[in-house]
Amino acid sequence: MKIAIFIFLSFAVSSCMIHHSKLIVPDCPIDTAFCTPEPYLKVASDDTSKAYFERNGYCFRIETVKGILTEANEYAISFDKIGNAFLTRANSITHSVLPLNRVAVNNFQTSGKEIADTNTNIGFPGFDDNLIVFAKSPLGMDFGESRIYTSSNYNNNINNAEIIQFDGFVPDGHWLSQPCGACNGEVLIFASNHDTSYGGTDIVMSVKKSNGNFSAPINIGRNVNSDCDELTPFIDPKGNFMLFASNGRDNVGGYDLFLSNLSPDFCSEIKAGKRNFDDLFSKAINLGKPINTIHDEIAPMIYSNKDSAFYYSSNQNIREFKKQVFNIWVKYKVSDYTAPDAFYHEEAEISEALTKDTAMKSPDIIEPPKPEILVKKEIIVKGRVFDAHTNIMLDSVMMVLRKVPYKQPEQLLFTDKSGAYSMKLLTETEYEITAQKYGYYFDTKRLIIGNNDEVKEMNFYLPQSGAIRVNFPLDEYLNPYKYTLDSNGNQTSRTWHEELDLVAENILLAPDKIDKVILVGHTDDIGTDEYNMQLGRRRVEFIIEQLVKRKVPRNILVGRSAGEREQLERRANENIDTYRKRLRRVMIDKFYK
Repeated sequence: MKIAIFIFLSFAVSSCMIHHSKLIVPDCPIDTAFCTPEPYLKVASDDTSKAYFERNGYCFRIETVKGILTEANEYAISFDKIGNAFLTRANSITHSVLPLNRVAVNNFQTSGKEIADTNTNIGFPGFDDNLIVFAKSPLGMDFGESRIYTSSNYNNNINNAEIIQFDGFVPDGHWLSQPCGACNGEVLIFASNHDTSYGGTDIVMSVKKSNGNFSAPINIGRNVNSDCDELTPFIDPKGNFMLFASNGRDNVGGYDLFLSNLSPDFCSEIKAGKRNFDDLFSKAINLGKPINTIHDEIAPMIYSNKDSAFYYSSNQNIREFKKQVFNIWVKYKVSDYTAPDAFYHEEAEISEALTKDTAMKSPDIIEPPKPEILVKKEIIVKGRVFDAHTNIMLDSVMMVLRKVPYKQPEQLLFTDKSGAYSMKLLTETEYEITAQKYGYYFDTKRLIIGNNDEVKEMNFYLPQSGAIRVNFPLDEYLNPYKYTLDSNGNQTSRTWHEELDLVAENILLAPDKIDKVILVGHTDDIGTDEYNMQLGRRRVEFIIEQLVKRKVPRNILVGRSAGEREQLERRANENIDTYRKRLRRVMIDKFYK
C-alpha cells in the first residue's frame, strides 16, 4: 500500500502599497500584504518642544521644505556625495526626477527640468561613489514592474543608463525599486516583492560579482523585514546604519521610519561572503514621535552627519492643500524656539502636550489605554470524518486542535465508531483542526467562530493521497517563499513550515509500518536537462533535510530527481507561468511493509 504526497516548488508575486495613498508606478505593485503591526507605545523627550529648548538651549524643528511644496506627490529627496539634490515627484501621469538647488537646509528650488525624457517613469535615485542607481518603468502601466538602472552621467541626462543585471534571477513579474548603493558600488540594497519575502515587499541585497553583474537578491532578514511592507532603504554616508520605512513593526500609524545599525565591518564581511544578516543588521528601532505620525512617513534621507538635517516624505495634512499628498519634510537643529503654529506640522502640538502630560511619569513608556474587554464564550464544533473516496465513516481518526499561529495542540482526541468527534472552542479565536489516520493523507481546516454563533457542524474527508505546494523562487532550492499553493497554483494562508509539520506528523503516525518514503524532484522546462536534473535533486535534498529535522527517520527517506523528464499534462488554456508552477514539484510516495 502506498500514499502519494505532492510538494510543488514554485514562486509567486506579492506587492506593496502605502496605506493612505497608492504610490504611482514604478514605486509599488498592486496590493499590500495582510499583516498586524504592533502599536508604538514609547515616547522619548520631544526634542522639538519648548520644554526641550528651555533645558538645552536649542531644539529641533520639523516643517515642510520650502520652494518645492506642491499638490503633486513629492516622494523623496536625494543627495549625491558633493551635495547635489534631486527630487522624486509624481503627478497623475508621470513620475520623474528633478535636480534641485539648495538655498538653505529647509529651502530648495528647481527649474522644473527633468533629468530624463518623458517616455518613462523614473524615481528614487540613490548615489554611491560616482554612480546613480534608480528605478525605471514604462509609462501607462497599471502596476509596478520596475527595474533598477545605473549611470555615471546623471548631471546631464540618464536616458542611456544601463539596466542592472542579476545572475541567477529572472526579474519578470517582480517589482524592483527604491535602490541605494553601498560599499563603493559593490553592494545594492533595494525594495522588492522578491520570492523570499516574508509578506508584501521586503528589503533585499545583491552583491556585485567579478563579471560586473549582481548576485540574485537576498532577503536581509527579520531584524529589518516583517510580514508587512518594508520600503525606501537608505544607507547613511558613513555606512554606520540603514534607514527605511515599514508598516509592520511597532508603528505610530501607517508607514513609520526605522533605523537598523550596520555591523562595524559591514562591507568587508559582505565581500568575504558573510550572510548572517542578524549580525550584519541590528534589530530595527522606530524613530518615534514626532517624526512618525498617524499618517505615512517614507524615504528617509540625510546629506551628511554634520548639518543635522534629516529629510523624509509624509502624507500628513497640509493646511493650504485641499487634498492629502506626500511632501518633503525636514527636521533640523535651531537655536531659537518657534511655536508649532508657525510651521506646518500637525503633530507638534499633540507631541508637546504629550510631553507635558507625561513629565511626572516614566520618560520612556506611556501606559496604553485599557482595551475594551472582549468576552469570549465556549462553542461546540462537531462532525464526522469520512473516507474521501468511499464516504465510509472512519473511526479512530486523530483530531488535533491548535490555535493559529501554529502552536502546540490545544486538544487531541479520536473519532468514535461512527466517525464522530466533538470539541469545545473559544469564540473570536482562530483555530486549525487536523484529521489524521494511518493509511490516509490528512485533512485540515481553519476557522474563527463569532460570539453569536451556536454549535457548528464540520466534517472531514481523508484521501489516500494529497498535495502540498512549497513555493520556491525560480532556480532556488534553499529559500522557500513563505506560503504554499493550492491546486490551482494560488497562494494559500499556510506556510511551508506548517505544511511540512503536518507531513511529518502524518508519516510519524506509524513509522515502524513504513518500508520507505520515496521523494522525486521535478522542474519546469526552463534550462538544460543536466541543470534541471541537478536542481530537482537539490530540492529533494532540501525537503529530506526538513523532514529529518521534524524527526522523520532518515533511513526511510529515499530521493531521486526526474528533472523536466516527467512533465504533467498542460490544461486547456492554462497560463504558461501557472503550468510551470505546477511542474516544479516534489512527489512523495509512502510504501508500507
